[in-house]
Formats: sequence, structure tokens, C-alpha cells
Amino acid sequence: MQEALARIQARCTSLADSLHVTRTLTLRMSIEDSKHLLWFDDGTKRNGRQHQPPRPILTLDGRAREACAGAISQRLIQGLVNGDRELAWLPAMQVGAGAIRTVWLDRLDHNGTDIPIAPLSPKYHARKVALGMDPRTGIATGSMRRALAGARIVVSRIK
Repeated sequence: MQEALARIQARCTSLADSLHVTRTLTLRMSIEDSKHLLWFDDGTKRNGRQHQPPRPILTLDGRAREACAGAISQRLIQGLVNGDRELAWLPAMQVGAGAIRTVWLDRLDHNGTDIPIAPLSPKYHARKVALGMDPRTGIATGSMRRALAGARIVVSRIK
């Protein structure tokens, strides 16, 4: 049994490492929310100059891949323990994608956590505090966080 679990774990890690090559992860949300998240992740320019720096919380890095691989492994192992006769890859991929989203939300909630993100300008930070807004970067009203947390996850195969 341990040998089988080790093989599944190795397969899950390999799958998570190649996820960006074999699958796409789409978060379905409104166009306005999508543009806001992309603006936050990529930064913005005004008159050809950097206006807002990129704050790449949506990075699929080692931490996100580990969370994905762990969630996929747990889901597949749970299925085997429950008597599934075949590995249920699609539900496992959905769970893995949910784990990636959890990492992204953690980054948004904690100003990057594991990746450095540019701080707010002192002037804008003071303005947010004066207006009673959440002073964290990327969370003024909470709409972007709600959009990311509530977006429908779609995992599809790249053809």
C-alpha cells in the first residue's frame, strides 16, 4: 500500500509541475473584476510610464504547485480509500485548482506573504486610511478579493 501511495504522490507532483503545459485554469468572473485582477497582477502604465507596479499574486510558483500537488494527492488517495476503482482525475484537478486559489487569496490577504509585492505609495495609503478603507494592498473595498474567492474554477485540457 505504501508503495502505491508513493507512486500516486510522485505522479501528483509530476502532474502539478506540468499543469501549466497540459491544462488551463480559468477563473470565471465578471469582465470588470477580471480586468481589475489583471491590472493588479500586471501593473499599469499611464502616458508610457509605469503608474502602478506589477503585484503578481497570481504567480504559479513552487508554493502554489506544492499546494496543488498536495490537494490532488489527498483527493486521489481519499478516492482509493473510499473504494474508487479508477483515479478520478478531473475532480482531483478541481481540488488542486482550488488549492492554487487559496494560495493566491493568502497572498492578497497578507500583502504577498511568500512573494514580495510593491507597497502602496505613502500618499495613497494615507488616503485609504482616511477614507476608512482596508489599508492592505489590493483590498480597498474587498471587491477584488470577493471576485477571486467567488470565481468559478474551470480546468480544461490544452489541445
